[in-house]
Amino acid sequence: MDGTIEGIDWTSQLPEESFHQILSCLFTKEAARTSVLSKTWLRAWSTYPNLDFVESYFMKESLSKCSDADLKGKDDPKIQETREKFLHYVDKTMLRYHNERTPINKFRLHITSVYPKWASIIDKWIEILVQKHVEELEFHLSDYAFLGSLLKKHLCNGIIKCYPLQMLGLKKVSINEEEIQDIFSRCPLIKELRLLDCRGLKKLLVANLHNLKTVHVKNIEEVEIRAAPNLQSFNYVVTNGLPHTNGLPWMFNIDSSPHLKDLMLMGLGMTDRFFHDLIARFPLLEKLELRFCHEIRRINISSRILKSFVLRHCLKLVEAKIDAPNLLSVKYDIMPSLSITTTTSPQKWEPIDNFLGGITGLSSFIWLREFIMSFNQSVTLGFNVFDWPEKKRLKKVDLKRMPPIDQVPVIEHLKLRVFSDLRLCCESLVDSLFWSCHPRKLSLVSIKLNKTLIEKLCEMLMEREDDPCCCSSSNSKCWRHYLKNVEIGSFELKNKVERPLHLKTSSDLFPSLGEHQGVYFKLKW
Repeated sequence: MDGTIEGIDWTSQLPEESFHQILSCLFTKEAARTSVLSKTWLRAWSTYPNLDFVESYFMKESLSKCSDADLKGKDDPKIQETREKFLHYVDKTMLRYHNERTPINKFRLHITSVYPKWASIIDKWIEILVQKHVEELEFHLSDYAFLGSLLKKHLCNGIIKCYPLQMLGLKKVSINEEEIQDIFSRCPLIKELRLLDCRGLKKLLVANLHNLKTVHVKNIEEVEIRAAPNLQSFNYVVTNGLPHTNGLPWMFNIDSSPHLKDLMLMGLGMTDRFFHDLIARFPLLEKLELRFCHEIRRINISSRILKSFVLRHCLKLVEAKIDAPNLLSVKYDIMPSLSITTTTSPQKWEPIDNFLGGITGLSSFIWLREFIMSFNQSVTLGFNVFDWPEKKRLKKVDLKRMPPIDQVPVIEHLKLRVFSDLRLCCESLVDSLFWSCHPRKLSLVSIKLNKTLIEKLCEMLMEREDDPCCCSSSNSKCWRHYLKNVEIGSFELKNKVERPLHLKTSSDLFPSLGEHQGVYFKLKW
């Protein structure tokens, strides 16, 4: 179907807003490719009001033919030349939108370095954006480049009394307390605020932003929010010095935000009492997430509203009691010293095992299997692999010690995240996991999208023998004898949308797998 009926291109009859809506559902790289489909799509892309400039995408395309050995770090002349081309591309686009009076609703710029000579050009971009009443503005600059003074210059120029900015995101930019306060005073309609690793911003006071719904801050020593009655989501992250952050000066206070639904705290050295006094202020809290809060030892929560509870890397925590009849999911790190009890069983238990290496055989997984069997319901297990012994170091499994098949627990979902190169030991990893549990679904996210690892896993699952002879000399059989059927598919990392794949061999997989996708297998035992 090519979108034509008797030579008529019916897509050209659609309003331009429809094309823009379609483009908004795609990644920037995919959206840009639509411009070659037809003149109509080219026009839609040329007038798309959401501008997204990410230097890493541009670099990847431009330097794809250069090997790592050819490049000498971020100051390599080829990288500098490519960065210059990227900035010229952004400048050319901004001038075109300005000259053609094309609206800009959203603007995002991600770049690693901005040379001082570009200050006047970025100043011109911000002037254009302010003139067009941009509603969402996001700058990610990896070298703490100037920006705060330019934003203040254009947003607080004395002419504009109330600027319609609704989202402001700043990461690794230089901005001070006075500049951010002046911006708040001229932009009272802000709904979303993200300030991450901003140099010069040690204290943040957010007051009288009555439309504010979302606040994400990172590495700001003092945060205070006053009179934000519609605040629904607050994320406060401290990463300086992790995993030992309790020595850092930090302080935060949220006042008059009774409608808060989502709270995430990371790296804060708060005590049990501080934490319990804090959550008591938010009776409508639905999602609570604690990460690297090492001073908390005991948690006692009672809420009829709480639906999701995430507990990660809180090393001193020994007990968590949750009285939440509407709790849907619990995600936490597996620690032998931690006791978690709930008054009602949530629909989804997701314990997470962080494997750092050192396992030499099946015996090390006995505890994991017994842990899974302790649940009276099916669970989702997360397994993060940061290291794994080389295959030659693993002992051969004594199949006589393998438990009968009815003692291998079946779980709903095994989420496997791989952070290192496991090409030489994929088989031993899968064997060990399937000795511990039989998942109905296995999903894999390889942080570096390791082609060999993914293809090896596909080969093991999809191209296994119908009647394997691997266990002919033993009364006990391995997982290969019990796996009946495998269905494969991919899923989007961003929105988790799944797409079945119909492949004949494992080698057909990688051309079907995109940059922002993972792989899943539906397993029938």
